[in-house]
Amino acid sequence: MAAAGSMMQTPCCGRISPPLSAQPLSSRQALGNSAHFHRRPLQRQGRRGSLQVQNAINREKKEKIVGRLKEGLDSSIAVFGVRYNKLTVKQFDGFRNSMPEGAQVIAAKNTLMGVAIEQTAKPEKWAGLKDGFLMENAWVFANENNIKEVVKAYKEFEEELREKYLKEERKKMFPTNVSIGVLDGTTLDREGVLGLEKMMTKQQAIGMIAGMLIGIPTKLAMVTKMVPTKLALAVNALTEGDDKTKTVGEVFPKAKTES
Repeated sequence: MAAAGSMMQTPCCGRISPPLSAQPLSSRQALGNSAHFHRRPLQRQGRRGSLQVQNAINREKKEKIVGRLKEGLDSSIAVFGVRYNKLTVKQFDGFRNSMPEGAQVIAAKNTLMGVAIEQTAKPEKWAGLKDGFLMENAWVFANENNIKEVVKAYKEFEEELREKYLKEERKKMFPTNVSIGVLDGTTLDREGVLGLEKMMTKQQAIGMIAGMLIGIPTKLAMVTKMVPTKLALAVNALTEGDDKTKTVGEVFPKAKTES
C-alpha cells in the first residue's frame, strides 16, 4: 500500500491530477461547447447561401454583357478590338465619349464575345474576331453611316496619347493598338481597320449613285445627237412629223430583197 501511495505522489504537491478527459465539465463549459458545435453548420449554410447569391448576380451580369455584345454585332457592319490595358479609367472614358453618335465601345472578356458571336444569326460572319482573343479587348462597333468617323476618332485619340513621347519615338509607341477587325465578314488587321477612314459612308455612296443617275439622260441625249444613226433619225421624224401614227418601220421601210 505504501508503495502504491508513493506512486500517486508527485515531487511538488504529492498528488497527480487526473487526465483532462477525466475532468468533469462545468455547466457553462458544457453549454459553450454545445453552442460552438451547433453554430458551425449554421455558419457554413449562411456562407453557402451568400456564394449562391453572388454567383447568380455574376451570371446575370454576364448575360447582360453578352446581350449588349450580340446587339452590337447585329447592328454593325464593322467591329474591331482595341488593347486598352495601358489606359487609365479617365483615358478610357475619354475614348468612349469621343465616339460619334450610333457607335459604342464595350470592354468585355473575350469569352463573353465568343458567346455573343455564337448567338448571332451568322456566327461565321464575325468568327474572324476570335483571332484577337489572345489579350483583353475593348470592342468598337460601327455601322455603315458612322464607320469613317469611328476610325477617325480612334486615330485622333491614339495621336493624343502619343503627344507625351518625343517626336522621334511617337511612331514606335502604341499606347493602344488594334488587335483585330471584321468588316461585313472580312477579317482585317490594324492597317486594314485604319484604312476604313477612307471608306465612303452609306449616305455618300447614295449621293454618288444619285448623281450618276441624274447625269444619264443628259449623256444619252448627247450621244444620240453625236451619232445620227437610223434609230436617231427615226425618233426625230416620229416626234416632229405631222402623222403621229406612223411607226419606225413606216418612216424607214426595210429594203426590198431580191427574189
